[in-house]
Amino acid sequence: MQRRLNKEYFLGLNYLIENQPDKAIDAFVKLLEVGNETIDIHLTLGSLFRSRGEVDRAIRVHQNIIARPNLAHEERIHALSELGRDYLQAGVLDRAEKLFLEVVAQRGPYKHPCLEFLLCIYEQERDWSKAIATAKQLQLVQTKSMAKVIAQYYCELALGIVGNSPRDAIRSLNTALKINPRCVRANLLLGDIYTGMERYRLAIKHLQRVRDQDAAWLGETTKFLSVCYEAMGKEAQLIDYWEVCLQQTHNVVLVLEMAKSLRKHHGDRVSIEFLAKHMRDYPSMSTLSYLVSIYRDNSVGDALEKLFLLEGYIVDLIRKIMPYQCKQCGFSGAALYWQCPGCRGWEVMLPSHQSDAYSLGVPLEEVGAI
Repeated sequence: MQRRLNKEYFLGLNYLIENQPDKAIDAFVKLLEVGNETIDIHLTLGSLFRSRGEVDRAIRVHQNIIARPNLAHEERIHALSELGRDYLQAGVLDRAEKLFLEVVAQRGPYKHPCLEFLLCIYEQERDWSKAIATAKQLQLVQTKSMAKVIAQYYCELALGIVGNSPRDAIRSLNTALKINPRCVRANLLLGDIYTGMERYRLAIKHLQRVRDQDAAWLGETTKFLSVCYEAMGKEAQLIDYWEVCLQQTHNVVLVLEMAKSLRKHHGDRVSIEFLAKHMRDYPSMSTLSYLVSIYRDNSVGDALEKLFLLEGYIVDLIRKIMPYQCKQCGFSGAALYWQCPGCRGWEVMLPSHQSDAYSLGVPLEEVGAI
């Protein structure tokens, strides 16, 4: 018996090494009737079934292991974690959650991965309170900080309650900033909420903090800052602020906002001169489009018609460029997702300011995690 076991076992391992999973499964299936000494083979077989998408067969294999009498404690915990992964892949999230929680309650090497699987479940279910608690547990069993992710969970929690309880949403966002002081999203959302409450000074305070957190996100602040400064009758201060920001970083959206403010308060010529200067240093289709629109508004007849055509052509080119891109997997899109749809990483998508398309991005209220 032992000789047959060794022969089939090593034959199956050899097929795995040679990347022949079908033959490996056939070899391992021949050992299914063998006793408890083949638990590892059963576990390997179940994993192979799951990797091939045969989740039902994987579930049966792992259930059979758990049902064995006198199963060692560690082997049972391992089988429970594998069965949880089967149910997770099958989309049976409630059963997967129950199994992972049972494993997490025990000490051992399977606690860490099961906590990560639980996070996947709670993210899918958008149960941010459970996600926060689980992430805090995970942080205790690993060296990698979970502060960035936990702060994002508090932002998601705030988005879910802001309509009914803006004050509770504000508390959640402030908690996010305590956990991760560099959480740009929390300040953007606080700026949005305070703007809606007409508490403009507080909104400006949070929106201007973004510059120190990460200047790459300054373009996301422009819409609300414009509303706040105009409501307070302090547009001149806003122009001064844009100038300071542009000294720190070039940003297509800031250039456009500055040009619009200069045009409104100082006329077309000043705005054109400003745009021309930035076009020389930082060529951009978005600034070119706005420059053309100014000339269009001052033209008549055939020149007006040609400028309309030119502007439309430039805008069509801009719309083909994706304004946001993930720094981890390269996923790009027209909308900002704080959790990348490609790699599922948090806070990894960034605005591509130099791509021009960023100036045509979606409003902040449409932005969220998928």
